[in-house]
Amino acid sequence: MFKKEKILVLLLLLTASVFAGSPLVVDTVFVAFDTETTGFSPKKDRLVEIGAVKFRGDGEVLATTNWLVNPERALPYYATKVHGITTEMAAEAPFFKEVWPEFEAFCADAILLAHNATFDS
Repeated sequence: MFKKEKILVLLLLLTASVFAGSPLVVDTVFVAFDTETTGFSPKKDRLVEIGAVKFRGDGEVLATTNWLVNPERALPYYATKVHGITTEMAAEAPFFKEVWPEFEAFCADAILLAHNATFDS
């Protein structure tokens, strides 16, 4: 997640610089987030990580974080190859019901931007 997170921050800063002059955007808080899963099916697979960047429309990054999530199943080798999260790492993570309130609080009143939402939905 850290490599993707750095790329995401750079893209967000670039995008924010385009709109920074707009009074409607400059003080608006956004949260861009991405998820990692146990596989490639948004219907059959489970969440294993949420990564998020909170930033203001003027480009200032306010916070970055990520949560590992216990998917309650083993991660297949091909999923680990994509995101680097192993079954052992995920097995020690909290369950989604414990992570969700933290994610929700992190997002608070921000406008949400989902990365690759068509796959993750």
